[in-house]
Amino acid sequence: MRLAAAALRPAATFLFPLPRRPTALRRSSLPFARPRLHSTTPAPMPPPSPPPLNEGKAAARRRSRDSPEGRLRHRLDTCSRDNDLPTALSLYDAALSPSSHVPLSVHHYNCLLYLCSNAASSSPDAAQRGFDIFARMEADGVEPNEATLTSVARLAAARSDPTMAFSIVRRMAAAGTPPRLRTYGPALFAYCDAGDADGASEVEAHMDASGVVPEEPELAALLRVNAAGGRVDQVYRLLHRARVLLRQVNNATAQLLESWFASDAASDAGLDDWDAGKVKEAMLKGGGGWHGQGWLGKGQWSVGRSEMDKDGTCQRCGEKLVCIDIDPSETENFAKSLTQLAIKREIKDNFLKFQQWLCQHGPFDAVIDAANVGLYNRNDFSFSDVNYVVNGIQRITKSKKLPLIILHKKRVNGGPAKLPHNQKLLERWQRAGALYATPPGSNDDWYWLYAAVSCRSLLVTNDEMRDHLFQLLGTSFFPRWKEKHQVRLTLSGSGRNLQLPPPYSIVIQESEEGSWHVPTTSDDDIEKPRQWICANRKTSGSSSQEFASEHGVNGKLLPLSLVNHRMGAGALGCSHKRSQASSLSLSHPLSSMMASRSAVLCFSAAATARSRHRRFLAVSCDARASDLLYSSLAAKLLGPPTSFDAGKLTVDFAHGHSHSHSHSQRGATAFPRAYTLTHCDFTANLTLAVSDNIAADRLRADDVFAEWKQQDAGVMALHVHCFVSGTNLLQGLAAGFRYYVFSKELPLVLQAVVHGDALLFAEQPELLEAKVWVHFHSSSNKYNRLECWGPLREAAKRHSLQLENAITKGKRRRRWATPDTIFSTLLAFLL
Repeated sequence: MRLAAAALRPAATFLFPLPRRPTALRRSSLPFARPRLHSTTPAPMPPPSPPPLNEGKAAARRRSRDSPEGRLRHRLDTCSRDNDLPTALSLYDAALSPSSHVPLSVHHYNCLLYLCSNAASSSPDAAQRGFDIFARMEADGVEPNEATLTSVARLAAARSDPTMAFSIVRRMAAAGTPPRLRTYGPALFAYCDAGDADGASEVEAHMDASGVVPEEPELAALLRVNAAGGRVDQVYRLLHRARVLLRQVNNATAQLLESWFASDAASDAGLDDWDAGKVKEAMLKGGGGWHGQGWLGKGQWSVGRSEMDKDGTCQRCGEKLVCIDIDPSETENFAKSLTQLAIKREIKDNFLKFQQWLCQHGPFDAVIDAANVGLYNRNDFSFSDVNYVVNGIQRITKSKKLPLIILHKKRVNGGPAKLPHNQKLLERWQRAGALYATPPGSNDDWYWLYAAVSCRSLLVTNDEMRDHLFQLLGTSFFPRWKEKHQVRLTLSGSGRNLQLPPPYSIVIQESEEGSWHVPTTSDDDIEKPRQWICANRKTSGSSSQEFASEHGVNGKLLPLSLVNHRMGAGALGCSHKRSQASSLSLSHPLSSMMASRSAVLCFSAAATARSRHRRFLAVSCDARASDLLYSSLAAKLLGPPTSFDAGKLTVDFAHGHSHSHSHSQRGATAFPRAYTLTHCDFTANLTLAVSDNIAADRLRADDVFAEWKQQDAGVMALHVHCFVSGTNLLQGLAAGFRYYVFSKELPLVLQAVVHGDALLFAEQPELLEAKVWVHFHSSSNKYNRLECWGPLREAAKRHSLQLENAITKGKRRRRWATPDTIFSTLLAFLL
């Protein structure tokens, strides 16, 4: 090797004179400087032949490719492509032999170092060879570049030495070579793998100072190391940074966040008391969707996956997501930068001419990428599909003006455009000033995108906008704009449909109460619901025993945080007539089912008074007949849902809730309000008692708890909590049985409340249009769910077939004669 180094050095110096090396990158200053293993005494080398006169570029490329250096480069590139380190090292050793006269360039060394760094994590010998190769590179005076030092940093990280990896980055930046994200990665990940959160934070700070923006792998690593160390403030900060930079997370990051919210450190983090006014002010100042005031509340988090309905309401906790505003100045600046990029890549006169045309004929409420729409899900261009979208988008826009149709000139003048009926469409659009044909050689993407941004209009296209053109637009503003303005075209059994932008922002959101919703990344199937992480300190994910323990069972107080939900509910009026509340009753077919049993089954209900106008309903099984509850339900399972008979319902009003109150008195004392519903199988009579307090000592494991919640706009929503299963093993085995029974009998409970408290509903008819949210609490993920039953008026009339369809969600209906269901029924009897 010494003879080879001596042979190579003079020729390399003669052919490739080296610039003065920066002091910061001299070999002696690097953290792994070691004695040179190779002599720098050059060996004689034949001078290169001069290039032929008048040699063209193609000939020069061929001569370079066929030279010894070019052939070695090609072979090393092949090794790099195939990840073939042994062959690459053999080529390197051969190049150092005395018989070789091939000078090694920075590209040769980079290929070798890249292969060594790839194998370093699993092979210590590969890491050592990599350091030896870099030492030879230094000895030969070959100047390293960013790719070289990135590979060396990876070698240091493979040796579990993040300090060395980070020192390379710092010296590289000091020498004037800008580090890239890949250069920081080895040091950052090595610190995180070592559990050194302080070192990782130092790397992050250096990245920020260098203007390098972390991506999801880097942020996930930072979240992991800080979560493991219980650094709650740093986790909060990084979660907000992910909100800004990522907006959505992949499944691996989602699992990391779920683990964090389930940890003890997350439960202990937060404030018991906070300034609600300051939080609300921060929400308004930030445009909504976050406040940045730190963790709010204390206690265990309820975390799980959920979906959003079309209005942005979480199907798990009932909280409604917001649409985060975009600053108009951001849109204006984005339009300017878009113009500059388009002019650089388009013929300037063509694009300026389009801008002038747009000023004369615009603005437009919508812009259509006609090429994308006309070719959607087909091989040939269809003007009828474009016309369908034009007419559909015209109907939903405010001005009812035709949208702007962007189409390349070749499609306007040739092909299907020559057909008579298509010519009539083109003439109609041209007369209305709604068609612009982009000139030959232009990219129509620039035209429809600029028109949509400058007009602040909807954009109809199924283009995912992911290619290099759209990557030039950055990841800060453009994804937010696209989310609010892109209209997609979908196919269904009824034909083609327009998928409008969602009324909420698909971004990590922090609510005013401190809960979090994190969207996960989805594929291109827009029909498939997106999964969200729902994390809050509420009861939607608790088991029945946890819920009862927290809300008043065994004599404990009911905390105010029980109903800290934010939901919207409709407030449509109804024509419900006044009816007398006394001496009303209903028959209960359950008694006929229980003729063979000699015990009494009673449903008792109680509710509690709360501040902030809360209304509660609790339905439970009386202790005298709790052992017969499951046998009754098992028999009921084989029959239809219990029907409501008003002739069997009696209503008793406690002090403060007399039905004889005047209208003004009723308005003042309607809330809080409690119900107790009692049923006897011998007489089939039901008694509904209206009171203020919940009998905490009477709540059992089979309680059905519900509440009225007043919203910000004064609208009410009814929340019902059913405890399907908890820590009891036998209850868990019968969870499916109990879930079905709860679902089937809830309409009876709702009808009894509506009919028995008819005076309240007559004076406040909007309550019948309030949404009913049913929380099924279970230790089983399958049955731990939140369902919206729609308005109270409809939920109280819910048919058994609708219930079964809701339970199966379109799957094949469960056969109740199968062995597992027979086992569940027998288990219910045994309980």
